[in-house]
Amino acid sequence: MSNRQNYRLSLKAFFPVGIGNGVYRSGSKSLVRDPVNPEKLRRAKVVMIRLTKLIREDSLTLDGKCNITGKGLSLMWGRSRMYSTSTIIINCQSFKDSNSQRSKTTHIGEKGTMGNPKDRKVYGFGGSVVELARREPGTRFYSSLNNIKLSGGDILKELREINKNIDFVNSKVIHIISNIDILMFAYESIKKSTPGNIKPRDDGASLVSLQKISSDLKAGKFDFSPVRKVHVLKRNKEELRSLVLISPRDKVVQTAMLMVLEAIFEPSFHDTSHGFRPGKGCHTALKLVKNTFSNVNWVIKGDISKFYDTIDHQILLNLIKKRISCEKTLTLIKKFFKNSCKDNGRLIYSKIGIFQGSSLSPLLSNICLHEFDKFMEDFKRSFNKGIRRRKTPSYRHVQHLLSYNKETLSPNDKKTLSLRLRSLASKDFEDPNFRRLQYVRYSDDFLVGIIGKHSETTKVSQEIKDFLFTSLSLKLNLDKSHITNFNREGTNFLSTFICGNQEKEKKIHIVQRSNKNLKVRSTSRARLEAPILKIFDKSVENGFFKRTLTGKFVPTSCGRVVNLDHADIIRFYNQKIRGVLNYYSFVDNKKSLGSFVHGLKHSCALTLALKFKLRHRSKVFKKFGKALKCPETEVELYIPKSFRRDQKFLVNPEDPKTIM
Repeated sequence: MSNRQNYRLSLKAFFPVGIGNGVYRSGSKSLVRDPVNPEKLRRAKVVMIRLTKLIREDSLTLDGKCNITGKGLSLMWGRSRMYSTSTIIINCQSFKDSNSQRSKTTHIGEKGTMGNPKDRKVYGFGGSVVELARREPGTRFYSSLNNIKLSGGDILKELREINKNIDFVNSKVIHIISNIDILMFAYESIKKSTPGNIKPRDDGASLVSLQKISSDLKAGKFDFSPVRKVHVLKRNKEELRSLVLISPRDKVVQTAMLMVLEAIFEPSFHDTSHGFRPGKGCHTALKLVKNTFSNVNWVIKGDISKFYDTIDHQILLNLIKKRISCEKTLTLIKKFFKNSCKDNGRLIYSKIGIFQGSSLSPLLSNICLHEFDKFMEDFKRSFNKGIRRRKTPSYRHVQHLLSYNKETLSPNDKKTLSLRLRSLASKDFEDPNFRRLQYVRYSDDFLVGIIGKHSETTKVSQEIKDFLFTSLSLKLNLDKSHITNFNREGTNFLSTFICGNQEKEKKIHIVQRSNKNLKVRSTSRARLEAPILKIFDKSVENGFFKRTLTGKFVPTSCGRVVNLDHADIIRFYNQKIRGVLNYYSFVDNKKSLGSFVHGLKHSCALTLALKFKLRHRSKVFKKFGKALKCPETEVELYIPKSFRRDQKFLVNPEDPKTIM
């Protein structure tokens, strides 16, 4: 029904007065009754203008069920009601009275008209002038002409903008989590991201269930269902990792919590944190290592022991309270912490740790380790010392000979000294007045690079261990945490081998400065390499290769995909090839991946030979070509034209361990 805005005819122009039990009624106190004078007309006009502003400012609507009478909130014309605005956007809703109309009566009991008010007759059936569009927490009112509803993405975008102020404390967060648009946004994101997570159902049933969840969240009555715990083997280890299976209803609520909490905390996270963050991933972490670990002497590889299983609930809750003051939201998070799980038929209530497998767990882990990021940032400022390294005595001596003896030196001597200068290290790596610290973290794995002495590196490692234990109640995994010489030994981080790249003779580039061409030596960045041997070992475990007694890797058929169609077998191998090449797109030894890719090509040929009973792979290549094209679908095996190094860093490529 369209809104009526016939304010002039339907307005009883009078100043509000309180009578009886405090309800405002019109009665017969019109300002324009006889005797008529200009002052009364002026006052009536002012009152009408105020009411019109009130209706437009606060989104008060008029329709057939909302008659203009002299009772209700329309007579509250104070300045605070007229000009108040909301600060949080959710939606704009109007709640109208659905009761049937009663006969209108005068104050002396006589029945009046049954229709809309006419002219200036006395009426007062008890209906409100206009019903107030009651604002849901987090609602912005616009105009009575339109009801503007913002999507869940717009709500989160504005919330993120507000929380760019890292000192801002959010209140009434539960109203955003329980907003039906946010819950629907979470529901749709689960369906799109992981098909099969939520069983398909008709929209009406889904909307009803989401509305029930919304009302339970607002009332603080929502309880998580017990989760079912399963144990899986860790990669290449005999240890077990605990994962949980969560009900679809809880997945929706946890995803909504994730979206809102991420909008609040994400703007405050540091650039050194790359795990489970939008726009960041393994490649962004490795790119930071390549750009900042160039001259590092020592590196600390750290891994937190059983991180998810040992997170202290109270410590994490205290960290969340720094940004959220909503008690219902904090209670909901407590319920998530204390949620029970079924393990081998027993119901267990956890007192420490969070479930690994929940969509909310990675964000909570980042909130916890954000304190560690801040500690490392402060420690870095106090640790760094000096502006630049001093030059070595031998380098300064040769440089002095070249600079001050230009006229006396022969061309052959100049050439000899120049070659000698290039072979010498220009900077003193043992300079005690120059120190630097670099840091990068991905989830519970972190890397610390030190330009300094080994003794200083040992002290830094101890400081890190003490902070994690005293402030966060976490322990380092001694089997995975170690100190190595970055240039001689290197280290493994995020399935990539990283080492220094010190060269005997540095590369010389010609650069133009102040219209002059100058020869400048450049320092190579850290070297990132794909662990070829580990990739082949993983392929042996999955049946793509076999290892001979001499240690050579030989392609073999993959029996578990023989029963697939020709095109599906090609797609299966293409997935493996593209996955490995995408993850290691940045490595410096990309040419070495060529042997692995061509090995997979021969493994695919042997699999097709087994399927079509051709006995030899040579017959397969003769029949289907070098790309093993499927004659029906024309699907070909993907083999890149070149394996040259391009150093492309992507955002979130799949880990090769999961691919193979």
